[in-house]
Amino acid sequence: MIVRITTRLTVAAVGISTFLGLMIAVGLAQVLPPLSEVKATVFDETGAVIPGCEIVFRSDSETIVSHTGTDGSVTVGLPNGRYALTTN
Repeated sequence: MIVRITTRLTVAAVGISTFLGLMIAVGLAQVLPPLSEVKATVFDETGAVIPGCEIVFRSDSETIVSHTGTDGSVTVGLPNGRYALTTN
């Protein structure tokens, strides 16, 4: 009898902890702001790509700076919103 009760309690504890883990994960997903992936390629007026170019994304609440790769492209994850984009 004792073995059966212990097994049932163990199964119940695992079920409860799994449920709580899923609920915490769902709760955190709702707290984090949604992100949008932005892909861009920077090139000059002749059409040549510009590697190592600094790109600045500005919103009302934050500024995010990134740089293009050797192929002139950049991929940035930004919180949803409106941004002004500048290059240097």
